[in-house]
This record gives sequence, C-alpha cells and structure tokens, in this order.
Amino acid sequence: MAFRGSLAELPLTDILQLVAVSSKTGVITLHNADARGEIHIDKGRISHATSGPLAGEQAFFELARWLAGEFEFTQDAQVASRTIETSNTNLLLEAARQIDEWKLLAKKIGSTRMVLIFEPNASSSISLTPQEWAIVTRVDERRNIDEIAAALGHSVFETCKVVHGLLTSRVLGLREDLRQLPLDRVRRLSGVEQDRLALEIHRVAAELLDEQHRSPELDGALRLYRAEYESGRTFDALLDLVREAEKSVSGILGPHQARAFLDRVVLLLGGGESARISSAATRPLAPAVRPPEPSSRPSEPLARTASPPLDLAKIRSRLAELTYQGLGPEGEVHVLRIEKAKRAEELLKVATASRDLLRKIGKEEVAGAIEAELGLLA
Repeated sequence: MAFRGSLAELPLTDILQLVAVSSKTGVITLHNADARGEIHIDKGRISHATSGPLAGEQAFFELARWLAGEFEFTQDAQVASRTIETSNTNLLLEAARQIDEWKLLAKKIGSTRMVLIFEPNASSSISLTPQEWAIVTRVDERRNIDEIAAALGHSVFETCKVVHGLLTSRVLGLREDLRQLPLDRVRRLSGVEQDRLALEIHRVAAELLDEQHRSPELDGALRLYRAEYESGRTFDALLDLVREAEKSVSGILGPHQARAFLDRVVLLLGGGESARISSAATRPLAPAVRPPEPSSRPSEPLARTASPPLDLAKIRSRLAELTYQGLGPEGEVHVLRIEKAKRAEELLKVATASRDLLRKIGKEEVAGAIEAELGLLA
C-alpha cells in the first residue's frame, strides 16, 4: 500500500503520527524541487533518514524543516539498517525547536546561497571554536553556504548556526552569489520589460508562500523595488528584490524552498519563461512604476539631479563575480586584483584588463556586463 500527497496539506508531523499509531513499516519519500529525501519507519518508529549526503538524525532534521513539497509512503518497502535511536516524540520536539531557530537564523543570513567573505576590519585577536575554524578555513570568497556545508559533510542548519556567530562577531560577511544569474541579459532589458520581470519574481515567491504563509516582508520587498526603480537604480532594484524575496521564502519555508525559488528566478532571468513575460504586455503595470505618457509638446532638457553616491563596494563585488563567471578558477589572479582595488581609478584599470581578456577569448556577453559596470566608474 502507498499513499501520497502534498506537505502543504498534510505536514510531515501528521504523516509520521499516522504511520506510528498503526505501527507500520515502510519508507516515506520526499521531493522538494530538485531535492529528495527518505525517512524509514520500522514498526512505527523512525529508524533511518537520508537527505543528500546526510544520513541519520541530521538528515531527519533537515527534512523536518520542509514545509512544502510532495511525499509518498510505501508500506512494507525494505528499510535500511537503524541509524536513529531517539524516540519519535523527542525527534519531533527537537525538529520543532530547530524550525523556530531557523527563522531567527534566516533573519541575519537570509539565504544559504550567500557567499561567505572575510570582513576587512575583523579583529586579529579573536579566538575561534573548532567548528568556527572548520568553516573559516574553507572560506575562499567563492563558495556559498550550501557548498561549504556540503564540503564539511554537515547539515545546512548546523552550518548556519556557526556562520551566524561568525557574522555577529564580524569575522565574516556575506555577499550575493551571482554565478547563476544571467546579468548580461538583465542589463539589456528595457524599463518596462524589467518591471514585468519584477512582478513575475514577486508572483513566484507569493505562489510558494501562498495565503497560509504570506509574509508582509514580501510585499515590503516589492515596495523597496519600486522606490529604487523610480530613483533610477533599476539594476540594483531587481537584484535587491530577488534577495529580499528569497530571504522571505527562506525564513518561512526553509532553505530548500528558497533554492526552489531562486531556481525559478534563474529560469525567468535566463529566458526560460521569457515568452510568458513578453505575453504579459496586456497586464497593467503597477501605478508606482508606470512609464510616463508620451507628450505632444517638444521635449525639453531635463533638469540635472544629484547622482546617488557611488557604491564602490557593490561595484567591486559585481566586477569580481562577473570576472569569475567568465574566466573561472583560472582567472583567480584577475579576481584578486579587483577585490584588492581600493580606489575607483584602480578598480577601473584592473577591471578593464579583465574585460579586454574576456573579449580576446570570445566571452563577449560577460565582457559587455563588465563594460556596463565600468560605465558607473567613469
């Protein structure tokens, strides 16, 4: 016998209680976007779990934080050798505690796809625990939290607990992992196209959260986007919307659904759903970002407005990400030169060299994205 359904409609705790009460034996298989896990039940008791490279209790707690996804229980399926001795009751109590703790961690970390970087003004006399040292020694300012957790063989939750302390003590910082985002395509969008894309991104996050888990922070992210959009910071506005929406999804549904959200955003940005975005032409734009109506009067010169202050750190970070995206590990020396550039003139010089090299090897799209960043420095 097998039964299946949605975790949004039947939470994992209810599934486990149903199986336990009837003392059944079998395997619960969970699917969440591209993630998969199993919980093995032996005569009603949780006996084993797997989630990616994790096994045992760590895997169970990772799966217990899933609030969305699909499940299937196959009765009398062969179960693996027991790796979990803790009672069902204590496992579920600990899982509930970890869910509450994750919500607090997510407020500071936001997303497990954030890249860990060293804070330039960190104290040189700080003492680290063995767990903190294990993470610090794996920080290369390229890998995100998910990748570092996998390298350590630890759960994302346990890794984030340690990372939270390192962020609080200002040993480490965070920056966006832009490797998956086709930034060159985003830069080529018109204002109207970008606005439609922003509404699609907000819709995707709202669908994941649904009415049961709707977050006021998600609507706040859209308001922030509109404010930045109207101030002329259109590109930054879209990246900030993605980051804040992912943070909302992560804080409520956990890191797996945050990854599912970002995967769908990548499809949107990369053209996988571009036809749907283009077909949204009949959909009215939000009044706050409606483009100005054409005027029959002769155009007049616009009054010069004060330019927003140059965010050198953000430009440096984007240039480093783009250079790494185009050159890969072999271009590490170019990335390091960019990251060490302290003044705009120095950054302009080293990033121009990276752009020229990318053009020589045929990476014209990435070179064009770097060219756009250089325009902010000129």
